Amino acid sequence: METLSFWKKNTFEKIQAFIVEKIGVDELEVTRDTLLQDDLGVYGDDALELLIAFSNKFNVDISTFPLDDYFKGAHCCQLLER
Repeated sequence: METLSFWKKNTFEKIQAFIVEKIGVDELEVTRDTLLQDDLGVYGDDALELLIAFSNKFNVDISTFPLDDYFKGAHCCQLLER
């Protein structure tokens, strides 16, 4: 069980560092409970750019991710389909 805890912590720290780097916020602002849109002001095209960068960095398929369900903003899903 200790190994699982290590991986969860390691994964969070990687995602936290990614968000800090891409958005330019202090790492103390990024917790497991932080909401990108509500707490950090990431929405619209910024959310799309962050999602694409996340996809590239962590090799995650975002082709079916419903961005508009999670972020307010202009035509995010239309841009994803390109």
